[in-house]
Amino acid sequence: MTFKGQALPLTKTERELLTVLLQRVDQVLSRAEIAQALWPDAAVVRQSNVIDAHMATLRAKLGKVQLQGLIGTVRGGGYVIRHASMEALLEPPVIAPDPVA
Repeated sequence: MTFKGQALPLTKTERELLTVLLQRVDQVLSRAEIAQALWPDAAVVRQSNVIDAHMATLRAKLGKVQLQGLIGTVRGGGYVIRHASMEALLEPPVIAPDPVA
């Protein structure tokens, strides 16, 4: 991912997580909905704090390129990217596909 010319190395999971949220701007997604989107066959993941851990790491990385606050938390609901926070970006992030090994 790049933002304003700065490279931001994201793991595959972090990139997929950000993509899921960006595809549903202004929709609050529960942890279970996010887990289902990322790992459709892994029921156990939906029961753990794996989403929270990935979200914390993703937010920390976004903060390094002045994108802190892009992902909001809705208490008891889940996570959301609000349209208003997207409008604040002068240049949207570019999510590149995984490099081919």
